[in-house]
Amino acid sequence: MVPTRPGTSAAPPVEDGGEGFALYPPRTRRGLDPTRAGEFAMRLERLRKLHALLPEPRLCGAVHIFDVSRVPLRFGAEWPQLREKVWQILEHGVARSLSGEDLYVVAGPGKILAFTSGPRWRDAERTMKLAAARITERLCGLVAGGATVTVRTLPFDLLVGLVGVRDLAELERRIQEFGRALEERERRAFEEVRARLELRYRPILRLRTRLVVGHLAVAGVVEEGAFRPAEILCPDRAVGAFDAMVDRFRIDAAGHLLERSAHARRGLLLVPIHYETLVSTAVREPVIAALRRLPTTVRRRLVLYLPDLPPGLPQAGMVRLAGLVETFARALAGALALDRPELERFEGTRFRMVVPTVAPLLAEDREATATLLRRLVRAARHQRLRVAVFDVGDAAGLSLVHECGVDYLASSAFGPPLAVPLARRRLDCGRRPGGRGCSPTTAATALGAQG
Repeated sequence: MVPTRPGTSAAPPVEDGGEGFALYPPRTRRGLDPTRAGEFAMRLERLRKLHALLPEPRLCGAVHIFDVSRVPLRFGAEWPQLREKVWQILEHGVARSLSGEDLYVVAGPGKILAFTSGPRWRDAERTMKLAAARITERLCGLVAGGATVTVRTLPFDLLVGLVGVRDLAELERRIQEFGRALEERERRAFEEVRARLELRYRPILRLRTRLVVGHLAVAGVVEEGAFRPAEILCPDRAVGAFDAMVDRFRIDAAGHLLERSAHARRGLLLVPIHYETLVSTAVREPVIAALRRLPTTVRRRLVLYLPDLPPGLPQAGMVRLAGLVETFARALAGALALDRPELERFEGTRFRMVVPTVAPLLAEDREATATLLRRLVRAARHQRLRVAVFDVGDAAGLSLVHECGVDYLASSAFGPPLAVPLARRRLDCGRRPGGRGCSPTTAATALGAQG
């Protein structure tokens, strides 16, 4: 018989057995206790009513699904002795990321559901990813190798999704229904643009040597003479179905290009593939199958770029992630936060390039951004990593980034993405005094002449 805390009904033990441990009651005041049905329903209804008072309630609700299923595996034989302490860290970490009347519920030994009401779901998603990173970092201090905690965010209409919910099973069923509806909407959005979708190529420059070293593959459609990237064709994508289908399209199109174009094979081709595509078993296999079909000649020029690599993913998680796709490409590239690069995570993997997110910090504080970028470049060279910047779109910002010593640049300031990769590899833009190669402005002019 599992002992209970005062004022509660008997709570089921976790599935891995053991005495004196139960998932419920919750370890913080924000936690819901599904073993107390009346209180469970009452607190959810209170959250729903408060949410209804917001100016735009249907744009703000979200559910965040924390996956903690791998945590016991990382602790091994010590798990029975440490699990109460670990669950305190997990629940308190989730609770600290919430505000107002937001709530969470432990949905089982491997899952925590958190509900946010106030912020837009994209803003809440960023907050929860950072929370997962902080929890992971805390747990990594307890055992060598770390324990990966991940989170998926779904926009969730609290006004409809929480009405009349009486128990945990009904709550999970509602979430699953919303997820299926979102997935179907994303699939329809892709089917609407599938016939018009095409791959364009943004040159990647090494300005110090005046070389076009490769291209970044950009999927999108041409409308009214302008190229629209795929990401803006489905702005509310949340479950990864649209992104996964675009990822597969990019891989297939890139493979066809590299097979038939000799001059494209002289450089590298960076093809974005989303993190969620790789970690979600529901959408991963078609993408892996597309990679598996690529011939060896194509793989030698292909670099797979993860533009949404989450912060805080420990080295063990990076190794597992790289292992899924590293045999299909020459190397891997990953995005990172400029103020939290954590380059040690990339050791022992096939990641050879890091792509910091620069534009948001640059808009706030140019001097601080330059300091962080120079620091990153120095650290990356020590670990034999190249640094590329893809998100800066103005000449002044590009000049600052170039002066910080980054290895590669690609930018909308260099012109729209090209219908075919550049045939010429060296820019005719002269050398700057001191042997510093092209400036971004003269590079843009040279690219315009060659494109």
